[in-house]
Amino acid sequence: MKPLSDGRAQQKFSALLKIAQSRYGDYRKLLLADLLERFLPLADVEEAAYNQLRQQIQSREVEQMISIYEERGIEKGRLEGRVEGREEGVRATLLRQGTRKFGEPSRNTLRQLSTIHDLTRLEELADRILDANNWEELLAG
Repeated sequence: MKPLSDGRAQQKFSALLKIAQSRYGDYRKLLLADLLERFLPLADVEEAAYNQLRQQIQSREVEQMISIYEERGIEKGRLEGRVEGREEGVRATLLRQGTRKFGEPSRNTLRQLSTIHDLTRLEELADRILDANNWEELLAG
């Protein structure tokens, strides 16, 4: 993908908008969005700019596609967590129980959880979920 002069945030948003407005079916759109997510990761500053673009332009197609993508991604993560091993199993349990207790996790929360690869830390979070009042409090400790 050729970089745009406006930066990676604009590039990602433009690509998602093109995918969302395409005539592809939902499954193909989700596959393309997944590829974009994997191969065009954004740093925190870029992610903030990307979210600002999303709020400014408020493309119904992009928001709908992102919602479907996130829902399927969360479900895929839950299923993979049951199969791939202890670390992913604990992460899947955290997501399931946390969603039940605190509500759907934000993208930032999902990102934070996905970067924790220490099984001991994940198990500590699983224990702390009983005392935490929200996602932020759970992850802060």
